[in-house]
Amino acid sequence: MSQQAIAQSLSALRQEGLIETVQDPKDERKSPVRVSEKGKLAINTYLSLHTKWLVRRIESRFAPEELVALERAIAVLERLAKSDDGDEEP
Repeated sequence: MSQQAIAQSLSALRQEGLIETVQDPKDERKSPVRVSEKGKLAINTYLSLHTKWLVRRIESRFAPEELVALERAIAVLERLAKSDDGDEEP
């Protein structure tokens, strides 16, 4: 992605009030970007709606015994994700 494309994307997000820039007091050439409160609300709203959609989709397409198997698989994957065996991400 080019610098120009990134700048255009950031500009659009800034215009929507979803991000804000903050001057770096140590280096005025830098303008760190952070998610605004409006942006956080938009993210949380999207995630909530997406989660509800996914739950409806799963519940409507799987038999009860498949849902039990899925819950067990999720538990195993969560345990794997929480394990700290020293492996680093690739």
